[in-house]
Amino acid sequence: MTVCRRTALLAAPALMLSAGAHTEETFPSRPIRMIVPFPPGGPLDRIGRPLAEAMRTMLGQPIVFENRAGANGIIGTQVVATAAPDGYTLLITTGSFVGNMLFSPVPLPYDPARDLQPVTLVQYGSGLVLVGRPNLPAASLDQVAQLARRETEALSIAVSGAGNITQLAARQFDRMVGSRLLEVVLATGPAITEVVAGHVDLVFAGASLVADLVKEGRLRAYGYTGNHRSGLLPDVPLFTELGYPDWKLFGMTGIWTRAGTPADRIGRVQQSVAAGLRVPDVARIVAEGDSEPSGNTPAEFAAYLQREIAMQRSLAGMAP
Repeated sequence: MTVCRRTALLAAPALMLSAGAHTEETFPSRPIRMIVPFPPGGPLDRIGRPLAEAMRTMLGQPIVFENRAGANGIIGTQVVATAAPDGYTLLITTGSFVGNMLFSPVPLPYDPARDLQPVTLVQYGSGLVLVGRPNLPAASLDQVAQLARRETEALSIAVSGAGNITQLAARQFDRMVGSRLLEVVLATGPAITEVVAGHVDLVFAGASLVADLVKEGRLRAYGYTGNHRSGLLPDVPLFTELGYPDWKLFGMTGIWTRAGTPADRIGRVQQSVAAGLRVPDVARIVAEGDSEPSGNTPAEFAAYLQREIAMQRSLAGMAP
């Protein structure tokens, strides 16, 4: 299936949900698996585990958190894409779901439109901080740009894989400043560690992951891709404040399940997420990550994904 057809059909499962679809079995009657397609300890664990606990309270069954990392989220996503369509296997992941669909260098082992059903948007709106190694000879974004445009020695930047938001941010940097950064593929945690150690020059990362390191002087912060300044790093300017009015990029977290899952089961999961996001401990974690909670309906999430696809295609210079 071509990318254009994939993007046109991504919302199709949501549109095909039947309002009258139901099953005889009380749902859920056993534990639900929540597949996390990235290593333990990352941002998805931080929001996903307390959310899963809140959902357990609402649904009356445990949510078993399962990290299935690899290939920028593709391996874990495939687990859900090939699961039984019964609502007992969920995927919680990031905008890499869309990035993989558009930019994966190899064919996906699943069809996002045919095999996966959007359930709900968990959170959205968090930007990324551009941070550099502590001894990088640049005190401002303009000086970073000057270093990046050198022909003699390219600056390196850690990215988490093809289509990951960190790679989109790196490519956006290149287009904005006229550079060609050397991309080093590393998972989020190791990427930050390598920049702190001075082995990699730059990385785009969530503010919650680097705020303490910036405040301790172990990383240098140059700009933030959000709509407003990060509450965690209020002294770090927006890229829009630094002379780049179109330089914005936001992260998101969403939940999917296997396409063909009965509508009433999808509705119960969506409602448990919406209720879970109102639990104080969960709401606090969302706020600390500079994000906004959602918990919207499957149809609303599908529409959001269509807008996300259009935005990422635009960033990549691809035809609509």
